[in-house]
Amino acid sequence: MVGLAGKVIPVDLQKRFFKIIHRALPELTWKAPTSMERIFLTFDDGPCPAVTMGVLEILNHYKIPALFFLTGLHIQENQTQLKNLPFAAHRLGNHGFFHEPIIFKSVSRLVNELRQTDELIQKFFNKHTIYFRPPYGIWGPQLSLALRSNPKRLVLWSLLANDFKWPADRIYDHLIKAVEPGDIIVFHDSEQAGKRVLEVLPRFIDYCLQNRFEFGLL
Repeated sequence: MVGLAGKVIPVDLQKRFFKIIHRALPELTWKAPTSMERIFLTFDDGPCPAVTMGVLEILNHYKIPALFFLTGLHIQENQTQLKNLPFAAHRLGNHGFFHEPIIFKSVSRLVNELRQTDELIQKFFNKHTIYFRPPYGIWGPQLSLALRSNPKRLVLWSLLANDFKWPADRIYDHLIKAVEPGDIIVFHDSEQAGKRVLEVLPRFIDYCLQNRFEFGLL
């Protein structure tokens, strides 16, 4: 999780925090219950065509499905480059229209932005979205009200790659030390993560496969 000041919150603290929230909001998913060595890859902040294409090529090479949380504005800004993105084997989720905290937005504005993003995902990728992840993992009580008119499963995470901030070797070391069964892992297919995610992702996948992890799809 990233705080409003941009600081990365330690994994153990994140997991304690999400456990507390889950008791109050059972509809929230932050980790997947599983009796198997199964983990779940998710990607935030796309589409950024050059980076997203690279991520999809890696995933499709390994035949690993993932859940991509797309931002409406990024779809709109890159619409002429989206036709060739091979999302067929993957699921798409709503990451809001703007990549900004939603905590101070009104219910009506949230409803409109969710709808706009859903419509863009349907138009360009012909996929229906049932998952929502708030930017930065931050939201307020108005989100519950907004989701009454646009029902979605609220999905957070249990392991953050920090690929938007750290060098590749640090990201990789962090992931292989922290990963455990049921983890919902967040990478970013964004300009900010760029080369780092494309370097780390195949290394991490190889490590997981060699250590008997399986990759599932939420």
